[in-house]
Amino acid sequence: MTEALDYSRPPIQLLTGAFCYIRSAQVLRESEEWEVEGQRLIRPTLHLLAHGLELFLKFPLSISGRTLEELAYKPFGHNLKYLWDHNDNAVLRDVVLHQAEISWGLARDSGRWPQDNFEGDPKRAFVAAIYVLSRLHSKESEHALRYIMFKTERAPRSQFLLDVLFEVLNDAVRRPRFVLDPTELRLIQGVA
Repeated sequence: MTEALDYSRPPIQLLTGAFCYIRSAQVLRESEEWEVEGQRLIRPTLHLLAHGLELFLKFPLSISGRTLEELAYKPFGHNLKYLWDHNDNAVLRDVVLHQAEISWGLARDSGRWPQDNFEGDPKRAFVAAIYVLSRLHSKESEHALRYIMFKTERAPRSQFLLDVLFEVLNDAVRRPRFVLDPTELRLIQGVA
């Protein structure tokens, strides 16, 4: 069931904005141009992805009463790591990490990535990718995704992040409580 959204409310603007940025990154990543010029499209794809993730991680904080002005500055700002680790994002983290396991398994079974052995923990891989993305999205790397990315910078693989975030956001824009209510999480995990 789809919930009626009040698009004038800042939390809903954050959520729908996040969806638009993640979907745009996904379109770029899955484009024919990526097959030809993927190296040149990595940074813009990651920039869209990072901005979408930032907005998504600010959604629960906005719901809990923080203003857009508060979320624009330290300690929040562009700090994806801080936003990800924030207590108000506990349910969102659980939902996203559950989807990371699902997306990892689907990618492994698809055969699209024969060069990968899919060893390791998908949850740890996802969090590690967010922490790297956080650095690239912040002043710590001189905003490498917006300006100049030096050859020494390592970037996370966009496809895994996009697969996970798109699935969660696709549900969340239809049912915002999906990433806020622990009961919803237990239902999707089949625990309830």
